[in-house]
Amino acid sequence: FNIAAALIVLKVGEEPPFGEVFSISGWTKALRTNPYFKRLCLLSIFQGFSMGLAWPLFTLTIVKVVKADMFQISLLSVVSASTAIIVRRFTGRLADRTGRKPLIVLGRMGLFLIPLIYALAKSIYELILVNFVVGILMAASDVALSAYLLDISPRSMRGSYTSLYNAVAGSFTFLGSTVGGYALDSLMGLGFGFHESMTIMYIISIVGRIISGLLYVTIQEPYKYPAKFEEELKQIFEEEVEVVERMISEYRNMEDEDLEWFERLSNHGSRK
Repeated sequence: FNIAAALIVLKVGEEPPFGEVFSISGWTKALRTNPYFKRLCLLSIFQGFSMGLAWPLFTLTIVKVVKADMFQISLLSVVSASTAIIVRRFTGRLADRTGRKPLIVLGRMGLFLIPLIYALAKSIYELILVNFVVGILMAASDVALSAYLLDISPRSMRGSYTSLYNAVAGSFTFLGSTVGGYALDSLMGLGFGFHESMTIMYIISIVGRIISGLLYVTIQEPYKYPAKFEEELKQIFEEEVEVVERMISEYRNMEDEDLEWFERLSNHGSRK
């Protein structure tokens, strides 16, 4: 499937490259001259590090605390992916109508819920809940963040700016994961028990995610948008309720038609 997808992508057309070429020296220039991009990269440093701190702990919780089997582990991925697919129907519209910032702030601030629920998890049901939350948060922040990167990047260097952002965020996420695993081993070496060490590291990650998530309030939008977040969200909810009511009404009509057809068939059979 991956090979087939790659071959299909090769057939996708694109405009010929134009403008200046992004070089290593352009990295510092991008960070120095573009205040939107500079702030986003700085925030990704703190957010990435605090996120990475808890990543080694998640696997330990799944395997050693919850003792999930292979089916349950695969179910967690299905829950988060399915939720993200459904929620992205609405987050794209919200990002275009109300701006990228509300969704970025909501998605990044909500990330503290993940280590919080993992820290309290005793069964697979809590992990299913947290992966449902993950799907919502990722659908909110990923869509808006990608769009925001396109907004603040020069048109001829959007790929370069995106790769630089991913390099910065990924580097500090990697560093956070390394520090998180080392700190957990160090705490256990100091005499703390496994569960105590896990709790301490989860608390540190939760605090870091809350603080770094709050800092996303400081980002600025380069454009103005026509709608307010609360009003657009309310409108989406009302439209979805209307769609559900219409589906229920159509289903009831189908039931009535089937019942009427069955009664006619029964009457016809009784006459014979």
